[in-house]
Formats: sequence, C-alpha cells, structure tokens
Amino acid sequence: MSTLKIGIAGVGSMGFNHCKVVQKMKNIQFIGVYDIDRNRSLQISKTFSVPFFLSYDDLINAADAVIIAVPTSLHYSLTRRAIEKGKHVLVEKPFVSSMDEAKQIVKMAEEASVIVQVGHIERFNPAFIWLSDNINPQDMISIEARRLGVPNRYIDTDVILDVMIHDIDIMMQLMNSPLSSVSGVGYYKENNKQLEAASALLSFQNGCFASLLSSRLALEKKRSIYVTEKTRFLKSNLLTKEITIHHKTLPTQDNILPPQHSHIIENVSISNTEPLYEEIKHFLHSIQSMQSPMAGVQEAAKVLEVALKIKEQIENNQ
Repeated sequence: MSTLKIGIAGVGSMGFNHCKVVQKMKNIQFIGVYDIDRNRSLQISKTFSVPFFLSYDDLINAADAVIIAVPTSLHYSLTRRAIEKGKHVLVEKPFVSSMDEAKQIVKMAEEASVIVQVGHIERFNPAFIWLSDNINPQDMISIEARRLGVPNRYIDTDVILDVMIHDIDIMMQLMNSPLSSVSGVGYYKENNKQLEAASALLSFQNGCFASLLSSRLALEKKRSIYVTEKTRFLKSNLLTKEITIHHKTLPTQDNILPPQHSHIIENVSISNTEPLYEEIKHFLHSIQSMQSPMAGVQEAAKVLEVALKIKEQIENNQ
C-alpha cells in the first residue's frame, strides 16, 4: 500500500495535539492542515513545516484520511463530506450531536467502505486497558467515575457530551452488559444555559451499577475510576496512569465483636504509553488492514444514545 496521506482539520487545542503526534508517525505523509481561522492555520503550518489549505474540500481532496478536531457542531458536516469523497476519518468525540446524525454517518460509512473511528481516547489509556484485562465481571459490584476540571479550550457543547461521554464509554466497555435504567441530575451555569456539572447513575442487567460525576467547574483536575468487587477495591488514576488494589482479607476469628477486617494494598506497574499516539496508530492500522476500529461509529452511536438519555433525564427534571 502506498504511503497514507493524512490531513488535520481544526488546529485548536486538540488539533494541535494531533499535529504533534502525526508529525512523529512513520510511514505516513502529513500533508497539511485546515482551520477556519486562517491566521491559526498559518501559525500551525509554520510550527510543523506543513502546508495549510484554504478550504476543507482542498484538504480532503489531497488526503487519504482526515483527522477532524473542530467544534462539535461541525463534526457531522465535515465527517459526511469526507465520507462522500471516500476518505477515512478519525473524528473527535462526540462524533455527532444527535441520533439522527449518528444513524446517517453509520449508514454512509458502511456504504462507502471507509474507516470512521471516534476519538474515545481513554480506550487507549494503559490504566483503562489494565482494568479491562484484569477485572472480573462476575465479581463486580459497582464502578464510579469522576472527571473534573476547568477546561482550557473552546467548547460548544455541554459537560455530558464534552466530558462525561468518556466515562460512559468506559462503563459500557467494562460492564459488558445491556443497560436497564439511566438517571441523571445536573447544574446549569446561568450565563450560558449549558450543563456544566452532572451526575448520572447507570444500572445494568447484570445487576451492577455505575455512578458518574463530571464537572467543568471543579478547580481540581481529576480523572479517576473506582471499581468495587466482592474481594477487591481498585483505584485507577487515568491522568497519572496508576492502579492501586485493596485486597480484602478474611475477618478475624478471635471472638472480637464486631469482626475486624483488614486489607492488603498493591500498587500495580503499568506501561506509560501515550493514549493519543496509540489512538492514531490504531486508526492507521485499521485503514491499512481495513478492519473495523475500536470505537467505530456503531459503538460510538450506542455511547451517544446513553449520553443523550442522561441529558433528557436532567432536562425533564428542571
């Protein structure tokens, strides 16, 4: 196969990160960038010594695949146009804003036989990968996720589609069970009428439940997953890529009432790979092998559906 030509649309905060990673990739050609802000395009063009394109159509015409890192409101339009031209797409999450748009993109991608991957980057976080490989669904009781912090980038969507959607995806992967119910509460910031903090409870048919807390108001940055099993409690820091396991021991049998419980703490060593690099590498491999990617549009549509149900629950409770 000839060298893949990769272009990047949108070079804000996330697009800049994509540029840094793509420039390090081997056996591809980074053909250039496009951004509606021409000055920003020129700046990034100089930084990475690549061309900048005057239009999105010019970019996708020159590329084999495109990475879309524009505001959410533009995801559907740009993804659709790339698919129509037979281009492979890696689009940031959420890949669209509605289920109607999601169904259209799924259908178009299948008919065009192109790879469309969604940027659920935590799938490639070594801490999540370790959890996925090592937790026992039969022993699981609950999972809790906390994703907090004030953003430092432009945002045109609410905290659920912007932030919580990562943890919804994580929960659905770790639980591997159909949902039975969804509920949510949230806080709207007065000046923008957007959800800035939200909490959700997901119940699954296997009897387990998941609690999610996401906030763009909290001054402490946190990305944590807590898993409660019958004999273990696991803490995962997705920022530092650290895992701590509390192993439950048998209670004392020396007639002390109540019985005394203790536990053993284990710190797990995991690889410190860069999730964005692994995500883009997986995208390129999916193109080269023409195999369905992790976090393809069909899976991402299911995650989006849950996110929209949580939003609907919160809106109905206002």
